[in-house]
Amino acid sequence: MVAAAFAVGAALTLLGHSASAAGGGVSVVSDVECDPLASGVLDITLVNETASDVTFMVTLAAASSPRAYVVAPSSAYAVTVTGLADGVGTVPISHGNVDATVSTTVDCATVQVASMGAASQLPETGSSTDGLLIGGAMVLAGVAASVVARRRVS
Repeated sequence: MVAAAFAVGAALTLLGHSASAAGGGVSVVSDVECDPLASGVLDITLVNETASDVTFMVTLAAASSPRAYVVAPSSAYAVTVTGLADGVGTVPISHGNVDATVSTTVDCATVQVASMGAASQLPETGSSTDGLLIGGAMVLAGVAASVVARRRVS
């Protein structure tokens, strides 16, 4: 499955990062994350730093044949594979006659999300009556301005 790259803030845990040096200004970068449902997510970035188009051939697990991704000069294209089970995963990637296969290990069974306690420097709500005094003064100023504006001039 190919989906748009998606981050879920603190729920994602970075498990690995690798780069396949394809050579000649062309490379493949990948990293593995776990989504909140503890499924693996493989982000693959096809990078083209040359002056001409490069065609990457990517074979995803659900596909029977490779899919062509044409990456424009000096740009990159992201491919996201979701729903990966724990274990070693391999995505065959090539451009021209150069092999840039990505192999990675997915381990989402041990994902832990840490939560931080509230900082003691935060203000307490309702701890001051200054806002009430300022608000009351503003209401009185508004009433006075309204009365002055309604006076009839003879």
